[in-house]
Amino acid sequence: MLNFSDVEFHYEPFAIGRALNVFDGTLYDQLVDSFPPVNFFNHKVHRKDDKYYFNEVKTRAAYLDWINNHEPWREFHRWLKSKDFIFYVLDMLAAHQIDLGIRRQRLSPARQGRRLLGDIFRRGRYPRFERSLYTRFEFSMLAADGGFILPHTDAPEKIVTLVISMVREGEWDSQVGGSLVACRPKKLCHSFNHVNHFIDFDEVEPLHDFEFVKNQCIIFIKTFNSYHCVPLMQSAGSELVRRTITINIEYE
Repeated sequence: MLNFSDVEFHYEPFAIGRALNVFDGTLYDQLVDSFPPVNFFNHKVHRKDDKYYFNEVKTRAAYLDWINNHEPWREFHRWLKSKDFIFYVLDMLAAHQIDLGIRRQRLSPARQGRRLLGDIFRRGRYPRFERSLYTRFEFSMLAADGGFILPHTDAPEKIVTLVISMVREGEWDSQVGGSLVACRPKKLCHSFNHVNHFIDFDEVEPLHDFEFVKNQCIIFIKTFNSYHCVPLMQSAGSELVRRTITINIEYE
């Protein structure tokens, strides 16, 4: 369902790229038209961000009900939750020299058993269990009047994040802002940020600015220095909202 044929990556200081026209035009219009209305979202204002979210953790029942009752989202969600989707993304990354070393083939039960016994009795250490991958999926919105996300690197359990714009042609005014910005901390003491501390906008310098446009996907890898943000939008009185879906590939 996602087409990454038109993707370009930057590799410094971490791998981040943008793919354009990721959905078939008809499907994209269907998804945008059936994007959940604002009254379904939780709105939280923190020091780190001012955003609206609708997801399988905080609003699970309503979230699943919405997806199951809207066919385009139901089919898309089913694919996102499959192993095929995970390795479709990982294979695409590897084809662009971003090989995360994660392979589709799992150890057989017999080999896994031998490894566990070897860890315990031969090496005298805690047994190693294979970690499973899964995807999280969230509807997100930022208001043109006050929305922002401070620079951060994402939670340690994340591996890959995809942020897909959900906006109609001509609906968004680029003068409002809404770009996703890859950035670098000005102070070396902030360079190693595996645990995902948020820092202020004046503590980073922008490196790559991805304007908010329709039918695009921003793809980036979680690292110790994968700082990114959405600068504060200050279009006072505007009713515009920056709608996205955020997909995370994570370890369970």
